[in-house]
Amino acid sequence: MGRFDPPHLGHAFLIRAARAATETKVIVAVFSRRGDFIEAATRVSALKALVAHRGTDVIEVKVDETFPTGEPDPAR
Repeated sequence: MGRFDPPHLGHAFLIRAARAATETKVIVAVFSRRGDFIEAATRVSALKALVAHRGTDVIEVKVDETFPTGEPDPAR
């Protein structure tokens, strides 16, 4: 969906739409890496507040420089 950097209401809309489209749990992965504009812990907390629901988990996924995210590493 995106990097959630920063998280915003558009992200919340997409997450709620995903939740409405399935009866299973929705897992939101917040990718974190060195040089992020907003720390991952802050983004995870904000997303949890935006989409608070028993059927949604928000997790952090730490990414190193070798992981192909499709975006250039801002720390380089």
